Amino acid sequence: MVEISYPKNIQIFFNEVVHLIKENLSPDYILLAGSFAKESWLYNGEKLISDFEIVFVCSKKWSVSRKEQLIEELNKKYSFKIELKGYLRHKIERKILSNYALQNPGYINLNFFDTFNEPKYLYGKTDLLLNISTSVDELPVWEAWRLYANRMGDLLSLLAKDEVPNYLEKYYWLKIFESTADAYFIIHKIYNKNILKRLEIFHKKLLDNDIELSDICKKSFPIIQKALQTRKEHDLSIFNIEQPLSERKLIIISWMEYFEKKMGKQENILFENKIDFNSKYIENRSLQKRHIDLTNDFNIFLTNALKLTRNINLLGSLVNFSIFKYSWRHIILLSISSTFYEQTIENHDFLESKKIFGKIINRKKIDVLNNLEFIQSLISYWKIIR
Repeated sequence: MVEISYPKNIQIFFNEVVHLIKENLSPDYILLAGSFAKESWLYNGEKLISDFEIVFVCSKKWSVSRKEQLIEELNKKYSFKIELKGYLRHKIERKILSNYALQNPGYINLNFFDTFNEPKYLYGKTDLLLNISTSVDELPVWEAWRLYANRMGDLLSLLAKDEVPNYLEKYYWLKIFESTADAYFIIHKIYNKNILKRLEIFHKKLLDNDIELSDICKKSFPIIQKALQTRKEHDLSIFNIEQPLSERKLIIISWMEYFEKKMGKQENILFENKIDFNSKYIENRSLQKRHIDLTNDFNIFLTNALKLTRNINLLGSLVNFSIFKYSWRHIILLSISSTFYEQTIENHDFLESKKIFGKIINRKKIDVLNNLEFIQSLISYWKIIR
């Protein structure tokens, strides 16, 4: 197993958490995911701002209630956020993305790749490693688009709050510029989770030689590189943003246009502009059915139903059965992307975004909201459905 080297206090934390997970869930393996697996965790001064994402792998089903209780106990005991996710061993070795799915959908998602490609082991019941062979070729273009839409959601969430700490605003901008490189790597099949290797891959010539990139995208190289360098140094304070807000937003939508063109090409979606892309995306049921972790004829319905059972408060807005024909996850991400675009071009009535959001949320409730309330409502659903 790969030896892990982290700051002493972090290593002590890992040792404590491993003991508690072993005691409560009897896993075969415990792995790191997220920024600690990618060696890109961040401090703001002396304060750690990266979350801990820990994955356990079991041969048999575990107690869900015991897992939930453990998560609650861990987050009470420690001052930082801890996420804990479990996988059935026989399913992940067949690269099945969800414990609810029946088969591999023909691709892997970014979370799966980052966790199981050269995994970072915290514990193994035996010296035998997990038998999982992952390749960047298995990451679809949709994963690049999904990643970027979620980072747009982070930025929009800043607008939904009255006051935001300066470090958090800087952190979200760092994340979207870092994800710009990651999404580009995914599309061109050169992605690597390790921050040192990502810095090595990302160079100016890479962008300059891409004739499909706009000048705005190419000129954004320095700030994207700075975001990656900041991750390498684990120090948020070195990430200085010089571009004005309006310029940063234009950079983001320029990159999103590039990612949409790439996804359109892969999915055979012909479109002329952002609004046309939105419309074609909503109509494309095969795209929505394909990029869901569940794999069967009723995967959209079942995926939405799982969201509903876990978040019963969604019933207050979901008012007719026809909304189950859409993937809520896809529609909410499309709503986020559209809202960020309309806000950037100062189309403040958000008519296009409300039209998309209204596919799954009661339109009467949306139309009475002012602009800030609309963004706040969208973000609240995004946090649940994404």
